[in-house]
Amino acid sequence: MCVAAPTIRTYYSKLEEEVQPVGAHMITRRDLLNGAVAGSAAFIAGAGAAMAFSTEPMPADVAAAYALRCGGNVSGHDQLMKTARATLDGEIARGQKPVGAEEIVVCPICGCKMVVSAG
Repeated sequence: MCVAAPTIRTYYSKLEEEVQPVGAHMITRRDLLNGAVAGSAAFIAGAGAAMAFSTEPMPADVAAAYALRCGGNVSGHDQLMKTARATLDGEIARGQKPVGAEEIVVCPICGCKMVVSAG
């Protein structure tokens, strides 16, 4: 009596059944290519409709603050410099910064850069 030995194909098909959970399937190259083409087409079709930035009018109080800028906001700069100088003096007193340290302070309203040195 002659018994046929199991073929390699039978062995691997049984191995795949054991490894893959029920309901799972492998993604073929064709599925991957189709997904890439569909994703690219969707990206290109939707790229023109993307609106990342929009413009809105400024509220009156914000517009007035920006309109003052450096010329009308010198007292605000003085207060900003006093606060920065006090902070810098405190850091020098605690030994966190050297004696001749300087800091650059930027005005949050107009963007002016001011150099503050110890006092």
